[in-house]
Amino acid sequence: MSKTSLPAAGTSNTFVNYIATIISLIIMLYLLGVWGLLAIYTNQFLNYSKENIPFYIELKDDAGESQVFAFQKSLEASPFVREKTVEYISKEAALDLFENDAIMTKEDVLLFGENLLPNMIRFYLKEANFSDYAQIVKEIEVNTFVEQVFYTEAPAESLSGKVYRLETILLVLMLFFIFVVVTLMKNTLKLTFLANKELIRTMQVVGATLEKMAAPYIRQSLKNGFLSGIIAVAFLWLTRVLLENGLGTFEEYDLDFWTSILSVVIIVVGIVLSWICTRHSVQKYLKKPVEDWDV
Repeated sequence: MSKTSLPAAGTSNTFVNYIATIISLIIMLYLLGVWGLLAIYTNQFLNYSKENIPFYIELKDDAGESQVFAFQKSLEASPFVREKTVEYISKEAALDLFENDAIMTKEDVLLFGENLLPNMIRFYLKEANFSDYAQIVKEIEVNTFVEQVFYTEAPAESLSGKVYRLETILLVLMLFFIFVVVTLMKNTLKLTFLANKELIRTMQVVGATLEKMAAPYIRQSLKNGFLSGIIAVAFLWLTRVLLENGLGTFEEYDLDFWTSILSVVIIVVGIVLSWICTRHSVQKYLKKPVEDWDV
């Protein structure tokens, strides 16, 4: 009676552990995906932010028209400037910008009716050249007709610091779930081996090779890793859809490509992690006679 009840109990425990293992693996892979997706979005946002920071060249009042025009053309041809972003803004056009400004009106920038605003040239840098902006500014300010060059600070750097902290938290959670997944996998396989103890003993007696005995467990581990990866990827794409509905997206960047690469990585990680854990347990138990198992 006891011989028939033990396998039943073992089978029940194995099933519970199996479900817990799959769920934990899905959560771990999903966290990996969110971590990667967050890194992709942060990188794309920083690139987008850098390419959309306007630089203003304040011109001196005595700057000659032909001189400024020639400089504007050379700036448009510069390799570090985004195409079609160089724009000359006269002091009259700049004054019109204050037409509907809630903070400063036209009267605030006029002194006895005289427009105090300078003539300016506005341009945007390419993301790849943004790190060299200080050197670029110095080279522009060398021109005698340039008063100064200034730009509006963007919140990208402070945001990237906050995102970095969030990525660190997700990384810690992911490592925790990796530990949980590995532990559950090993316990599940241990219970599975115990439930099939008699069958394994018989196979060992008839001289079955390790590869022959391990094959069903290895195949199942590959299926588990693949299935968990697919489910995690599905949740990841759903998360991206929800994010884009709430925050929008960057149309000029190929997010589909990077998300697809990330999805492949998630599935591969799920399969490899499941295979490694199963292979380790197989080597630990099936390589030894049943009587020598340390359980």
